[in-house]
Amino acid sequence: LKSLSYWSDNAAGYSWWSMPNNDLDLYGPIGPLYTRLHKEYTREGIAFGAWESDNTFGRSPAIDSTGKTKGGWCFNDWEHWNMTQYPNGGSISNGWPAQMRSLQNRTIQDPMVFTYYIYYHCHDNVWTRNASSPFHNAFIDVGVWKPLNCGKGDQDVALLKPEYAYDFYTHILKTSRDEWGMTMLFKDDLSDQGDRFSASTNNTLFGAKQTWLSGITRA
Repeated sequence: LKSLSYWSDNAAGYSWWSMPNNDLDLYGPIGPLYTRLHKEYTREGIAFGAWESDNTFGRSPAIDSTGKTKGGWCFNDWEHWNMTQYPNGGSISNGWPAQMRSLQNRTIQDPMVFTYYIYYHCHDNVWTRNASSPFHNAFIDVGVWKPLNCGKGDQDVALLKPEYAYDFYTHILKTSRDEWGMTMLFKDDLSDQGDRFSASTNNTLFGAKQTWLSGITRA
């Protein structure tokens, strides 16, 4: 065993979901915080070769009356990093991933790899708003999502129509691999999302969740 992997999901040290009052700004931007955390682990001789962040991209946040950011439950953009939380961006050559790699002991470790965390799409996202996008009509509304683990609010969410799954995920995964060094995929709440196809279409799309999952897997 040469190294471990770090996962922010489910409150591993620092998590988008577990901040007091869901206040994402409490400790400052997430990217620099992860970098400091990685430095501390390295000083203690704990080597990380992979890193998962569940807060990298553009969620639809809520802003409270004091201006604080609250974590939303769906993503509206899977291709552009959240520059507020990651001021250096996601470039594998000179962004936050590059900084994380630079902290490794390269004499004994392979370059750090990163995980592409994918959750629900927002009902209103960058593709549905863009009439010229090939994915403008690629989403199906699946109702309101209230997270079971925290229950901090409802949001209207959508999923890809099964026939678009392969093309869409091929598109975004290629970008994540080539530009951001993301060579692992974490598709969260997979069973819940698959079952929502049947519920939202009154079972008219027979085999829809299987086709949808097949597209993701092949991509």
